[in-house]
Formats: sequence, structure tokens, C-alpha cells
Amino acid sequence: MSTFASQKTLKTIEAHLRASIEDRGSRLVTNQALGLRDLVMDNAFSDVGRLVERTLEEDKQLVYGLFLDEEHKAWGFGHAARGDQGRRRLETARHRWQGREEPGRAGHRPPRAGAERV
Repeated sequence: MSTFASQKTLKTIEAHLRASIEDRGSRLVTNQALGLRDLVMDNAFSDVGRLVERTLEEDKQLVYGLFLDEEHKAWGFGHAARGDQGRRRLETARHRWQGREEPGRAGHRPPRAGAERV
């Protein structure tokens, strides 16, 4: 009986955590959408990128931030990079999203979408 009760309690806790994360995510997206609307209308690419990066800096629980336009082109991308390896991975991912050559790999063509490894 104890195992059954523990599993039930665990499922209840997981459900509450998921609901909390979904609620927090919805609020974050809603707030960001309000700020991004005018920036997108003004084609303020760098401001969109800074907003994504600043949001990551202010909220240590976020792992990454990404803003795509309707054509799926990245205007802003950020990652909670930690240490040199994290920064290298961030730069590689950023260049891939922007369709540019990866740093330190002259002549290298980034893989097509869906075939990326970071």
C-alpha cells in the first residue's frame, strides 16, 4: 500500500509542477508578445535580440529564448550558456539559426533545418 500511495502522491506533485510551469510560460509569452509587437512592426531586429537576451539574464530558470518570424527566421536567440563550452555551443547554434557559417569553420555549410546537432 505504501508504494501505491507514494506513486499517487508523486503523480499529484508532477501534475502541480507541470501546471505551474505552463502557467508561468503562458504569462511570460503573453508579456513578451506585448513588448515584441511594436519592435516587429518597426523591424527592430537588434532590439528583439536584446529583449530575448535580457529576459534570459533576468530569469535564471529559463534555458533558452528564441523569437521566430512568420517565415521561421530567427530574430533573437539566447541560451543560458555557462562556461566556455556553453558559450561556444551558443555561438554555433546562433550562427546555425541565422544561416551563417559557424565560427572557426571556414567554408563549412550549416546543416539543413531538422538535421542540426548542438
